[in-house]
Amino acid sequence: SPAPPPAVLSPPPKTVDGKKSYAPEDYQLTKERMQEISNQDSIVMVTWANNHYYDFVANWVAHLRDLGVNNFVVGSMDNDLLKKLVDADIPTFAMQSGLTTKDFGWGSKNFHQMGRKKIELIRDFTAMGFHILVSDVDTLWMRDPHPFMAKHPNVDVLTSSDHLSPTRDDGELENPRSAYSPANIGIMMVRPTAHELAAEWVRMLEKDENLWDQNAFNTMMKAGGSKDVTETNEFRGWKGRLTFGILPVATFCSGHTFFVQNLPKLYNLEPYVVHATFQFSGTEGKRHRMRESQLWFDPPEYYNND
Repeated sequence: SPAPPPAVLSPPPKTVDGKKSYAPEDYQLTKERMQEISNQDSIVMVTWANNHYYDFVANWVAHLRDLGVNNFVVGSMDNDLLKKLVDADIPTFAMQSGLTTKDFGWGSKNFHQMGRKKIELIRDFTAMGFHILVSDVDTLWMRDPHPFMAKHPNVDVLTSSDHLSPTRDDGELENPRSAYSPANIGIMMVRPTAHELAAEWVRMLEKDENLWDQNAFNTMMKAGGSKDVTETNEFRGWKGRLTFGILPVATFCSGHTFFVQNLPKLYNLEPYVVHATFQFSGTEGKRHRMRESQLWFDPPEYYNND
């Protein structure tokens, strides 16, 4: 189906002599700009991409706007994407990453360099005092996540998981004693109280160019953690300094739990989001999976036979 119309956005694009500005310096990541985007709880939903993934960005944004969610922003890793987002009235900030403008290629050097930019964003947003709900650009939001996050105000970090079996059937946080698969950092809620973890995470990655950002996070989360788990499945980690939670795999879905197992339907739950992991054929496979499930917003001309 075609994308819904753009919402009225804040802040508006910068203008020079009545024309939109595309200058990166006009779209820097600042606390003042993000305050205009964040909601009343200082939450900002964030993704980031290069120009190659513009259609994924447009789809990510279309789903959020369809839900009436507008506290989001997209990091532009190159100036070509920046221009497209400004023209589309999509809130953005310039990253000027210097990385490839082509497909990152899962597992490649470009892929790992791209992933490290996310950790820097988590560090920078939490340093400014924001709660960052960050998700990779190959995610699709089908339900407003803010009410769920609000149920766990004392959790410093909520993360999705590669676990394939729910540890409970009510769509609440997974039991960490049983959901032992690695956390997947493609969907994370990180509060300002976890800024020191984010800063240490960046430092770890800077010291070892071969260290995968996701492995580093799992190591940090599990280090010196407590075996005690609350009734709501919150637990202490990172040497007992922070509280963590594992998002339910049947509603904060991986590609496997959503497209293959269809856990939301199996457990009669309404999913919040799907992350197109566990897919074949790279980016094309991700796009196909989403389109196959009628979750991809295509322009009307896609369906024309002309």
